[in-house]
Amino acid sequence: MADLHLGKVVSDFPMTEDQRHFLWQIVDTVREERIDAVLISGDVYDRTIPPESAVRLLDDFICEIRQTGAKLLMITGNHDSDERLSFGSRLFEERGVYIRTRLEEKITPVKLEDEYGEVNFYLLPFIKASQVRSLYGEDYESYDAAVRAVISQMNIDPAARNVILAHQFVVGSRSAADEATPESQPAGEAEATGALRSDDDGRRPVGEAADERTMNEGVYGDDGLGANGVAGIMLGGSESYITRHVGLVEQIQADCFDSFDYAALGHIHRAQNVGRETVRYAGAPLKYHFDEIGQIKSVPVITMKSKGEVEVELRQFKPLRDMRGIKGPAAKLLAPENVRDTQDYIFVTLTDKDVLPDAINIFRKTYPNVMQIRYDNSHTKDLEAVDLTDHGQERSFSETVSDFYRLIYNEEMSDEELEIMRKAARSAGIATDGED
Repeated sequence: MADLHLGKVVSDFPMTEDQRHFLWQIVDTVREERIDAVLISGDVYDRTIPPESAVRLLDDFICEIRQTGAKLLMITGNHDSDERLSFGSRLFEERGVYIRTRLEEKITPVKLEDEYGEVNFYLLPFIKASQVRSLYGEDYESYDAAVRAVISQMNIDPAARNVILAHQFVVGSRSAADEATPESQPAGEAEATGALRSDDDGRRPVGEAADERTMNEGVYGDDGLGANGVAGIMLGGSESYITRHVGLVEQIQADCFDSFDYAALGHIHRAQNVGRETVRYAGAPLKYHFDEIGQIKSVPVITMKSKGEVEVELRQFKPLRDMRGIKGPAAKLLAPENVRDTQDYIFVTLTDKDVLPDAINIFRKTYPNVMQIRYDNSHTKDLEAVDLTDHGQERSFSETVSDFYRLIYNEEMSDEELEIMRKAARSAGIATDGED
């Protein structure tokens, strides 16, 4: 698994209850299928100082997992606090919980055994190139080179079975997502968590097996990248913007992990493999952004047998509440015959010509978990077409506000309404008494 983002709040809705529901499905799966180890590849928490409810949830989850007999291996992501997540980690190792939060000069593996022998787990938390330079006293031409330097210190035995947990932006050849058809359009984010078991031995599966092509749907352009993709990686939502405009320097190539039988990746919220089937982002287990509507979330269950024999099965788990969008006129959307799954998280797009007063509270009488209401009509389309680059530079405050009002409501602003706007602007220091 990865990108749990415990303590996440989406549009003022805490996701803790939804996260607990998902995690307890994981616990049941681990117990029923006798899974050997649970992997969490970073962004355990949503922020460096998590709320108490999130800390309690993680504590409960760790205890439940250990009661099943499975080991737990976990690294920090860029959202986590190294110090807070590492608290008690040396004591936890005695109980089969392995947490790595800091870059070490030489990363030694956690060794677990099954009927085929040892498996070496290398835990690489989220790192920055500056940390690598400081640790090794060398400069590196790229972030990729810095990460390769860290891996080179691991003394990996090529004859052994090796697994790495990493929380990085990994790029490579186009994955199965690239085969998506033009009709499929959902876009999403990413990070990873996974469960590993030693063999399948016919145990009853829990949850549904997922089709990766369905999960990785996306629209690809002539450049070979997704509509929300970078170098074969499907992105979306807030993380898409950050990765496109900030994170491209800190990317590494998938062949960094050629020495590993499996790479459990975190940092991208959309489930996908990178370069090869066994270099994989599990993706966030829940939808945390409206751009993820339409995605099918999953958790990879990895079966390792002898060296080189790795099987990947993607499991879907039913969320407590789905996140979905509805679009149309308000009257139609709220008609009884069109109402379903009222507890879901809902993003509403209204196509009504006129603004519906107090729309969000009207919809929350039917859908109590409405997260957002927006409009898609002739007025909003006109707004999108307006070039505001130079607009207003030589126009008075009253002219600018009146134009905006006319564009939204298709009618003129009254003198009384304009005076209210003038007073509000003066209070905010935007307009002066003598402007008009």
